[in-house]
Formats: sequence, structure tokens, C-alpha cells
Amino acid sequence: MSRTLHLSQLAWTLTGWRPHAWRFADDVPGGFLPPDVGPVPARLPGSVQQGLRAAGLLADWNVGLNSRAAEWVEHRHWRFTSEIPAASLPPGEAVWFQADTLDPAGWILVDGRIAGEFKGAHQPVRLDLTPALSGAGPHRLDLVFDQPREEEAQLGYTSR
Repeated sequence: MSRTLHLSQLAWTLTGWRPHAWRFADDVPGGFLPPDVGPVPARLPGSVQQGLRAAGLLADWNVGLNSRAAEWVEHRHWRFTSEIPAASLPPGEAVWFQADTLDPAGWILVDGRIAGEFKGAHQPVRLDLTPALSGAGPHRLDLVFDQPREEEAQLGYTSR
């Protein structure tokens, strides 16, 4: 028997971190570095900018010069966090993470440990989470997004 857990039905939070600081958040009791931003409620599917705008932390980038005030967003690692309820995991069955796309690159964590990575714009992601979810109880799932590549085509080399 196969069951599907739609991650869009889970409650998500969003936090923004200085690059790689999230790696130490679970290693030191009480935390090492707090996130720079959040936690704020988030939705999946969705985007970091949508979550920040809904939380009142980002102005509408389509208005006036507001896009300049939003440039800081791309200089962080963004972590979407949720809990997978124990009852939703099929005992003894394989558990796969599947997404149509996760851009641009990042990591999938289960209970604070990296279970896999993703990379490539508009690429489907499929990852076997069975080994990471072998223990009983609820599990924390994190999707951590790396910084996007710096823009080059706008005013730089279009060939790159």
C-alpha cells in the first residue's frame, strides 16, 4: 500500500540565516547562532519572498524602488521547517521526498541531519528518506535553500 503525504498540508516556518550558520543551530544545546530572520509562518509551495511579504518584513518589490530594499534576501540561506507527524509515516514502507522543482540549490534535512542535496533550476527532486526516517516518533523536516548565483546577465556578461 502506498500513501502520499502532501507537504503543503503541513505547518511550515521560515528562518533566514547567514550562510551556513544554520549548520550549527542544532549542534550546541540552546543554539549557537540565532537566525537573522524569523521564524515566520510560511507556505509550500511558495517562496521566501512571499513568506517575508506576508509577515510584513518585505515591501512589495513591484512598487517604485522597493526591489532595491529586497536585495538583502538573496544573501541568506533560507530554511523552511516542519514536523512530519509519526502517524503519517507508513511503517515498513519506503518514504520518498518528491518535488517538481526546488531552486536554485540546497539541502534536505531530517531531524537536523542532511539527508540529501538538490541542485539545478527547474529540476525535479526525488530522494529516498527511508534511512533518515527509520526511528519512531515525529520527525523534523527542513528544506534549506542556498544563496542564488549572483546576477550576471542584467548588466554583466550575457554569455555567462
